[in-house]
Amino acid sequence: MMACVKLWTLVLFVLLSTTEAALTSNQLLAVEKRLAGSSDKKSSSKDNAIKHSRKRRIPVIGNTTDDEPPLPRMIKDPAFGYSILNSRLCNRHTNVFVWVHSAPNQFRKRLTLRETWANPHSFPSGYNVKVGFFLGLISGKSKRNVTEGIQKLQFESELYQDIIQEKYIDHYHNMSYKAISALRWITKFCPQAKLIIKSDDDTLIDLPLLLRHIHNLQSHNMMLNNTVICK
Repeated sequence: MMACVKLWTLVLFVLLSTTEAALTSNQLLAVEKRLAGSSDKKSSSKDNAIKHSRKRRIPVIGNTTDDEPPLPRMIKDPAFGYSILNSRLCNRHTNVFVWVHSAPNQFRKRLTLRETWANPHSFPSGYNVKVGFFLGLISGKSKRNVTEGIQKLQFESELYQDIIQEKYIDHYHNMSYKAISALRWITKFCPQAKLIIKSDDDTLIDLPLLLRHIHNLQSHNMMLNNTVICK
């Protein structure tokens, strides 16, 4: 009798173990299928996103929004031409030129700089410093806002004569165009400048201290010709 009980117990244990193993295997298969399905969906959605991004057309000037314009169309030739030139900003005595990256709607920032370190009264003696603000075109769907922005910018340029605007959409992704246009303008209209300083319209510069530092480097016979100093 005890042998039968032990035998049935062994059979029951084997059956339970087999059933548990089968359930475990089925569960694993189900999980694997679920994961595989999820992976397929993710890869499919990723492929669709890539296809969608490839099909997306980048708008040209005038098709952008006022809040956040999309990527502008890339142009191979970076020589766009100028809307505002101010070619007489520098003179033959200019030995320091500060090129400032700005944006069409940042009038208050430019005004702040003109009233602080970019004010001619703050320039140290012995230096003929000129400051130029470089920017691109105004973009937006509202023609009225674009027209008003252009008029304000033209008035600002006539008043201060320190705006240089080239014909590309002013956008973060066009910063390389802005830099190239600035260097091209400086090479053509301010080649006599011995020192070129690059800045932004949200940056304050202690210009006397910077020029004094450069003078000290030169006084210690440090060669600064054709030198780029980054800080």
